[in-house]
Amino acid sequence: MKNISAAFFGFFLALNAFGQNPFVQTDTPTFTPPLSPRNVGYQISANLDTDSHIISGREKIYFLNTSHKAIESIQIHLYLNAFASNQTPMESEIAPLRKMLKVPVNRKTIGYCRILHLTVNFSSVLHTLQVNNTVAAFTLPYPLNPGESTLIEIEFETRLPRLVIRSGYAGSFHMIAQWFPKLGVLRKDGSWDCPQYGGNGEFYSDFAVYDVRFDVPEGFNIIATGIKQEKATANHRNKFHYYAEDVHDFVAIAWDQFKFRKRKVGNCQLTVAYPPGHESVSLREMDALEGTFRWYNTHIGPYPYSAYTVIDTPFCALPASGMEYPMISTGFALKLVPEWFRLPEETVVHEFGHSYFQGMLASNEFREAWVDEGINTYMTALIMEDLYGKCNFNALPRFCADGFDRMLNNDYTALRYQKPDQPADTYTNRNAYTEASYDKVSMLLKTMENIIGKDKIIEIMKDYFNQFRFTHPNGKDFLRIFNAHTDNRYSKLMDIVIHSNTVPDAAILQVNRVAIPPFKGFVPEKTAYMEATANEKTVRFTVIMGKHQLPLPVPYRLTFSDGSVLNGQLEAEESTKTVIVNKGSEIRLVEACIDPKREILIDMDRSNNRYSKKGNTARRMGSAALLLIVMELYFYVF
Repeated sequence: MKNISAAFFGFFLALNAFGQNPFVQTDTPTFTPPLSPRNVGYQISANLDTDSHIISGREKIYFLNTSHKAIESIQIHLYLNAFASNQTPMESEIAPLRKMLKVPVNRKTIGYCRILHLTVNFSSVLHTLQVNNTVAAFTLPYPLNPGESTLIEIEFETRLPRLVIRSGYAGSFHMIAQWFPKLGVLRKDGSWDCPQYGGNGEFYSDFAVYDVRFDVPEGFNIIATGIKQEKATANHRNKFHYYAEDVHDFVAIAWDQFKFRKRKVGNCQLTVAYPPGHESVSLREMDALEGTFRWYNTHIGPYPYSAYTVIDTPFCALPASGMEYPMISTGFALKLVPEWFRLPEETVVHEFGHSYFQGMLASNEFREAWVDEGINTYMTALIMEDLYGKCNFNALPRFCADGFDRMLNNDYTALRYQKPDQPADTYTNRNAYTEASYDKVSMLLKTMENIIGKDKIIEIMKDYFNQFRFTHPNGKDFLRIFNAHTDNRYSKLMDIVIHSNTVPDAAILQVNRVAIPPFKGFVPEKTAYMEATANEKTVRFTVIMGKHQLPLPVPYRLTFSDGSVLNGQLEAEESTKTVIVNKGSEIRLVEACIDPKREILIDMDRSNNRYSKKGNTARRMGSAALLLIVMELYFYVF
């Protein structure tokens, strides 16, 4: 054993001089040249006990200092400590969900990740380890200079919690996510980006090489990030080996009841892994996956990996649904979901979209969730319409709705106090995070689509993706690309929406109808006094419209009972406009509407856009009621 360690140490020192990642399969590399810098590598061996839900693991981490400074310490995530007690910040966030699922905090439901042994280049540094909830730090035995690399070895124990959000077990189903000690991200100035793990916001990591071996009880299957290298059985245990290059996370799912639906598209193997009884809905998920896969490859750029799997979670594991990971996502489906209700399809479209808008870009989901979720929510709605038409979310004729219709039914009060470009842990609650990061930004992009056209928006997204794939872009990078493509015409609106808690609004402020008495008086051009006949009665309609923080032209339409229609527009620089129309006394104003075609969706308060004797509240209330059964969980899992 000593000889093996010495040999590996010598081999590693040789690599250290050149900064090469030792975990790359040099004989059969997946990507040549590499897609990412590969300044991090993980080699993990893990054993899962499906009764205690404990993972016993050993990992070797290759780390290259890419900053401009020598560093003396390293920070790592211990994500599952978020479920270690009822006093963690995560627990306060997910308390409503835990109550709804009836999963109390107790000895059987807690989770944790603890480090048992820790060495750096074979020198123990366990005595320097300091753990603060889900973040740990330790001191290096010597400063690590820029351009130098090191080898970290960790023995760890992870207990999966009872599944409440994202990761954990439910029955024999094990969602093994955020499960191993994982490096934070070293910034160029030598500081660490390694925030605490909470319910809002998700993850940010370096691209890495993963070489992972899993040992599970016989009868259990493992589906994981990467490509399966081998599967062997010995001593009533199944042993799996997975390998992945240029991904920023590694997730595995262990279960003993998976069924599979497979479809090859080009060089990529698409798979839906589903529970018994989901044969019908799994076909819908596969069709959605193939359609989305083809759409992205055609319009945005190639998907480089050779596999992608959708995990259709069993009912007991629904809290794991609607999550994205490299090469894997979890669906949101029930055994009997009517075909007119396309939440299963939308979930597949949304989560696969994350393969592009976050997965291959790796923006910071914690610091700027809008760059990930806002863009991808818009792309989801765009692709759903291309694949399924206008009624792509709810296809019942009287309740026809797409993703934006659903968003317009939400209460956006929280947006008066929150903005998209704030860290995830600063939102007051989950709804505020969702409305600011997902809805507000996607509504902005839909507004832009309605103005500049779908083709232009797709061109912008393609350029952004291809310029910044595998480079960790931020919000400024996206806005720079967007503004360059639109000659800065909409930069003011983009800044208002993203960098402030302002909610742009257009409204019908006031409608007045005043009877005008018959004319009596001197007419200069006729040099005579005149009086109109008593039956010449006229009314004057005065309509006042306004805009708040909405530097766009906004159309309006006035419709009268005689069939006449007056169309006009508030110009970008106008904040109010008064329109006066004289009509015969028998004429009524049927409707006054600002933004009649609903093209300015960033005006999310539609309640003040229309003056009319008629209403359409029944349809909207019906649509909202239909969604109540899924929205509480939906807010958490997406």
